[in-house]
Amino acid sequence: MYYSLWIFGALLVYLGSEKTFFHFSRTARRMFWYSLSCAVVLWLVQFVQTLQGVHLAWVGICAILAASFVEDEVQKALGLVLLDAEATRAARASLRTPSALGRAERVSDLVSALSRGRGATAGTKQLLARLRGTTLRLQRALHAALVSAPPEELNYALAAVNAPALLEAVADETMLELVGPRLRDLSTVSRAVLVDALQKLGLRFRPARQSLVQAIVLATRGTDLTLLKAVLDDGGDYHSTYKLVYHDLQAEAQAQVLAHLTREGAAVAAEFRRQSASLAADREADGGKDGASLAPTLSALERER
Repeated sequence: MYYSLWIFGALLVYLGSEKTFFHFSRTARRMFWYSLSCAVVLWLVQFVQTLQGVHLAWVGICAILAASFVEDEVQKALGLVLLDAEATRAARASLRTPSALGRAERVSDLVSALSRGRGATAGTKQLLARLRGTTLRLQRALHAALVSAPPEELNYALAAVNAPALLEAVADETMLELVGPRLRDLSTVSRAVLVDALQKLGLRFRPARQSLVQAIVLATRGTDLTLLKAVLDDGGDYHSTYKLVYHDLQAEAQAQVLAHLTREGAAVAAEFRRQSASLAADREADGGKDGASLAPTLSALERER
C-alpha cells in the first residue's frame, strides 16, 4: 500500500515539475528513475509473495508473454531490418515495374502471415499453424513466388522486402534454390542483401547458414566482389565484411572465404594497375603526337614575326 502511494506520488511530482531541477539536471533525472525503479521492484516482490497457486501461475504466464512480445518487437525494430543502402535504393528504383511490385507485395504478405503474432503468443501461434499444416502451405506459396520469378522481379523483391524476415520465414529448400540454381540470376546487390540478412539472423555456430554465405561469396568474382563488399559495409550498422570474415564465419568457411577475397582482391588490383599503365602510355603517345604536330605551326609563326 505504502509503496503504491509512494510510486504514484513520485510520478505526480515528476510530471508536475516540468521546469524544475529534476528535468534540467541529467544526474537528478537518473537518480529519480533509479530510486523509482527500486521502489517498483520492491513493490513487485511484495506483490508476488502474496500470490499463491493459480494467481502466481497467471502472473508468470503474463510475464513470459510480455517478455516475448517486447523481445520480438525490439528484434523487428532494431535487428531484422532491410538493408537500406544507396545500392539497394538504386536497385529498387531501376527495377520498379507493376509486375515486380505485385511480386514483392505477394512475398511480403506471405512473410507477414508466417511471422504474425509470434511475440505476443510466445511462438504458440506458429506452433499451432505448423501442426495444422498452415505453415507448410504458406512456405510452399512463398517458395513458388520466389523460385518462379523472372530475374528482374526476383532482384526487385529481394531489394524491396525485409530480407532478414524473409529468410527467417522461408523453408530450407527455398534458400538452397536461391543460392543454387537461381544464384546466377541474382545481381551483386541481391547477393549482398542475402549475405546481410544471414548476418542479421546469426551466423556464428550455425554451419548451415555459413555454407550459404560461403556459396554466395565464392560465386562472386572480380569487381562484383568489390561491389558486394561495398554494399555490405554501407548498411549503416555494425554488420560489415570485416565482421563477416573474422567473427561470423568459422573453420573451413572462414578460410575459404578469406582466401577467395584475398585472391580476387589481388587480381582486381593487378587489373587496375595494368589499365592505369596502359592509360598512361596512351596519354604519353597522344602528347608526343600533339607536340610534333604543333612544331611546324610554331616555326611558321616565328618566321612571320
